[in-house]
Amino acid sequence: MLNPLTWIAILSIAGVIFASAAFSLRAQRRCPACRANLVELPKPEDRTYEVMACPHCPTAVTLAVGHRARFSWCPTCKQRALQTPCIRKPSDSGALVVEVHEQCHVCGHNAVVSVEGPAPPRGLVVPFPTRDKRRAGGDG
Repeated sequence: MLNPLTWIAILSIAGVIFASAAFSLRAQRRCPACRANLVELPKPEDRTYEVMACPHCPTAVTLAVGHRARFSWCPTCKQRALQTPCIRKPSDSGALVVEVHEQCHVCGHNAVVSVEGPAPPRGLVVPFPTRDKRRAGGDG
């Protein structure tokens, strides 16, 4: 039987580990340049990585298994040796367009995958609430 202080120590350590893991996953989905939330683009067909783009700046990243990893799973040889550097391309329609250059170091797979997402929403204008002077007891 463990001492109650030991249980408190174990639970507090587990809480710290859980909180740091949650913070790390949330930080992976923020833009490294401007710290805005990244927008997830549609997943390329038969690919295991996610493509994320910043709606405010020209930054784009790929995530492997939810993290910014150096390698992803290759669609050809199924090994985790696929590099996926990406480039954000300009678009006339305002849509988020990212070009992913795939290169596998095991089987030599090379491909360029273009991913397009919807245009990011422009800022919404929320009006401030106004008080009706007649009900507030003012001069109406």
